[in-house]
Amino acid sequence: MSTGHPPTPQAQWQQARQVAAAAQSVCAAAHTDGPADRIHAAAVRTGAEQAAWIGHHLAGPPPDRRLGALRRLDEVTAAAAQVLTGLDAAAAHLTDRIAIAESDHRELADLDAALAAARAQVTTAADVGRCVEEYVAGHAAALHRAGTAHLARLDRRYFSRAGAVQDRVGRIAGWLRRDRLRVFRDDDRAIAYAKAHAADVAAAAADSARHADEQLRQDVAVVAEVAHAEHVVLEQLTALAPRLRHTAPPPSAPRPPMLIQSVVDTTRIAPALATAAAATVRRADTPAADPAHGVVRRLGAAHAPGRDLPGAWRARALLVERDVLHRHLADAWEQVRARFIQESRASVDATWDHTLAPYLTARDRHLDAWAAVLRDERAALVRELEQLRARQAEALRCRAALAGAMAAPAAARVTSGGRVAPLLQAAAADAADLLRRHPGSRELLADLDRVATGRAELRVAVVAPMKAGKSTLINAIIAEDVLPSRDTAMTGLPTRVVLDGVSAPTLAFDNARLSALRDAQRGLRRRLTGPDGDALAHANPQLAPAITRLRDGVAVSAATGAAAVRALVADINDMLRLTMMLGVDPPAALRAPLQVRVRARRPGETTVVYVDTPGPDEVGASAVLADIVRHQIDAAHVVVVVVDYTRIGSEAAASIAAIVDETMDTLGRDALWAVINRADQRASRDLDPPATRRLVGNLLRIPPEDADRRIVELSALHGLVATRYLAASDPDGEAGRALRELAFPRRRASSPVSAEDLQTAAQDLLAQSGLTELHELVVAQQQEQAGLLAARAVLRRSAALLGGRAEADVPGHGLAGHLADLRWCLSEVR
Repeated sequence: MSTGHPPTPQAQWQQARQVAAAAQSVCAAAHTDGPADRIHAAAVRTGAEQAAWIGHHLAGPPPDRRLGALRRLDEVTAAAAQVLTGLDAAAAHLTDRIAIAESDHRELADLDAALAAARAQVTTAADVGRCVEEYVAGHAAALHRAGTAHLARLDRRYFSRAGAVQDRVGRIAGWLRRDRLRVFRDDDRAIAYAKAHAADVAAAAADSARHADEQLRQDVAVVAEVAHAEHVVLEQLTALAPRLRHTAPPPSAPRPPMLIQSVVDTTRIAPALATAAAATVRRADTPAADPAHGVVRRLGAAHAPGRDLPGAWRARALLVERDVLHRHLADAWEQVRARFIQESRASVDATWDHTLAPYLTARDRHLDAWAAVLRDERAALVRELEQLRARQAEALRCRAALAGAMAAPAAARVTSGGRVAPLLQAAAADAADLLRRHPGSRELLADLDRVATGRAELRVAVVAPMKAGKSTLINAIIAEDVLPSRDTAMTGLPTRVVLDGVSAPTLAFDNARLSALRDAQRGLRRRLTGPDGDALAHANPQLAPAITRLRDGVAVSAATGAAAVRALVADINDMLRLTMMLGVDPPAALRAPLQVRVRARRPGETTVVYVDTPGPDEVGASAVLADIVRHQIDAAHVVVVVVDYTRIGSEAAASIAAIVDETMDTLGRDALWAVINRADQRASRDLDPPATRRLVGNLLRIPPEDADRRIVELSALHGLVATRYLAASDPDGEAGRALRELAFPRRRASSPVSAEDLQTAAQDLLAQSGLTELHELVVAQQQEQAGLLAARAVLRRSAALLGGRAEADVPGHGLAGHLADLRWCLSEVR
C-alpha cells in the first residue's frame, strides 16, 4: 500500500535510469520506422542517443546520500530534456502512423464495398449455363419453325395450283382434286421441276437458319458483354491494390473469353434438298406407290394436258409426285435441321467446357482470393493498430515517468511561498548526518533538522548601536507596538518576535522559566528596597521609574495584547539591566531570549522570526552585550543592520559593522540588509540618498551593484505611527494620540483634529516614511524566500564547519564528496 510520501531521490534516480532504458527502446524503434518529418527524425535519433547516455551515466547503484542522488539527476537534466523531446517526436510520429493505419482501415471498408459490388454484379455459372441452354433450345425451335413454315407454304402453293386446274377443265370428278402428280416428257424438265420446289424451300430455310443462327450469336454475345462488364469490375478491384500495405493483391483478373462466332453453315441446305427432290422423279410406266393412281388420273392431273399428253400416251412420260416430293423435302430438311442442332449443341458445349466454364471458375477464384486478401489485410491492420497504440502508450508512459523523475531536481529548487526547497531539505539531512558523525554545533544540528523536515524558521537578527531604532523598526514591520522603547537604553535581552497565527500579541513562558523569573524578580526587589536601590537610582536617574516599579512589585506572568506584552518586555529588560548593575550574575531565566508571538500578515510555510538585539555600546555592559549580539548574529540566517542617519560615521556604527563583518564571510553578503533610520532628519546640506547608500554600503561591505536593493532609507517611527493608526482608525485611542503628537505637534489639546485630517496625515506620513519601500525590497523578499534564506544560511555554516575537517576526512566516510555535493547545492539554489 502506498504511504503517500514522495519517492526518495534514490528511488527517483533508479526510476530515471529504468525509464531512460525504456525511452531509448521507444526512440530507437521510432527511428527505425523512419519518420517522414526530418525534425521528428532528428529529435527521435537524438532522444535515443541521450537516453543511452543517461543510462550509462546513471549506471550502478544510486548514491547513499539523497543530495548526491539529486546531483546525479541534475547532471542528466539537459540530456533528459532532449530525451523528452525525442519521446514527444516519437509519440507524434506514432500518432501519424496511427492516423494512417486508421485511414487504411477506413479505406478497407471501401475495398469491402467494392468486392461486395463485384460479387453483386457478376452472374453465377448456373445462371450463365441456363442462359446458354435457353439460347440453344431457342435456336433449335427457330430452325424447326422455319422448316415447318416453308413446307406449309409449299403445300399452299400446290393446293392453289390444283384449284386452278380444276377451274380450267370444268367439273371433273372429285378424285382429281386429290391428285398430286406432274407429268414431264424428259428427265431434265422433271428434275428441274423438283429442284425448283427444293430451291424455294432451301432458300427460305437458309434465310430462316441464318436468322436463327444470328439470334443465337446475339444471345451468346449477351454473355460476352456480361463477361466484359464483370472484367471491368474486377479491374476496378485491381486498381485498389496499391492501398494494400500488408498483403499482396491477387494476380490480375481473368480476361473474358472469345465466344461463338458462327454455328450454322447454310451452304449445305440447298444441295441436300436438291438431292432429295431429284430422287422423287420416276417414269410414268413405273408402278405407282398408290394403286389408285392410274393413267387417266395421271393424265388428268397433268399441269399442261395439251403439251404433256403425247408423252404420256407414249408411256415415256416422267412423273413427279407432289406428296413424295413433300415428304422427301421434309425428311431432308429434318436431317439438315437435326445436323444443325447437333452442330450448334457441340459448338456451344465446346465453348462452355473449354472457354466459358474455366473463365467463370477463374473469376470466382479471383473474387475469393480478393476476399482472403482483404481479410488478411484487415487482420494485419488491426494488429498494426494495436502495436502502434501500445507503442504510443509506452512513449507517453516513458515521457511521463521520465518527466516525473527529472522533475526531482527541478522541483527541488522551488522555494516559492516561503517553503524549503526539497533540494535544500536533502542537503540539510545529509549535513546533519555528517555533523552527527563529526560533532558540531548543537544549535546548527537543530537548524539542519528543521530544514530537513521542511519546518524551518527564518531568523532575522536586527542589530544596531544603542538607540538606533531597532525595536521601533521591528514594530513598524509587524505593525504592532510590542517592543518597548524610550529615550535611554531599553533592550538588554534579545527578544524573538515570531510571526505566527495568533490573533493577538502574546508573551508566555513555560512553568520552569516563569518560576525562575518570579524568583529573580523577588530577589531583585529585596536588593532594590535597600540602600543599593537608592544608590542605583541616584546614579542612574533614567532608571528611577523602573526601580520604583520593581520595588512596588511586578506581576510576572503571561501577557496578551500589545500593551501588556510591551510592558512585560520592558520590565524583564529592566530586571536584567539592574541585576547586572548590582554586580549580580543574571540567572539563566533572565539571560534567555524572550519570545513574543504576533499575527503574521503574510503567513508562509517557513516561520519568520525577528530578533531584537541590545545595543553593544551601552555604557557599563558593552562587552556582555557585544557577546550577546555576536551570538544572535551567529544564530541568525539574515542580518539587518540599522544605521542611525544622524550617527552614520560614529564609532558605534563602525563597531557594529565590525561585529557583523565577522559572520558575513560565512553567511554571505547576500544575507545582509541595511536600514538607514531617521532619514526624515536629513538637512538640505546633508548627503543625498545615493551618496548615503554608498557610504553605508562601504561601511558594511555591501557591493555597489546591490546597494539599491539592500539599503533602504526610512523613518521607522513615522511608519509605525502611520500603520498603527491606519490599522486601528481610532482618533481617540493610543494610535490616534501618537499620530496627533507626531503630525500636529503645535495643535493644542483644546483644538481637536478631525478624523479625516488624521487619516490623510497617516497616509502622507506612511508614504514619506519609506516603510512601503522597506516592505517591498526587504520584508516581502524575506517572507517569500524565507525557506531559501534559512536553509542557505544553515547550509553555508555547515559547509564552513565541514570544510575545516575535509582534510582530516577518514577514508570511507566520504566527507569530501558530501562537501562537494553541499557546495553544489548552494551554487544551484538561488
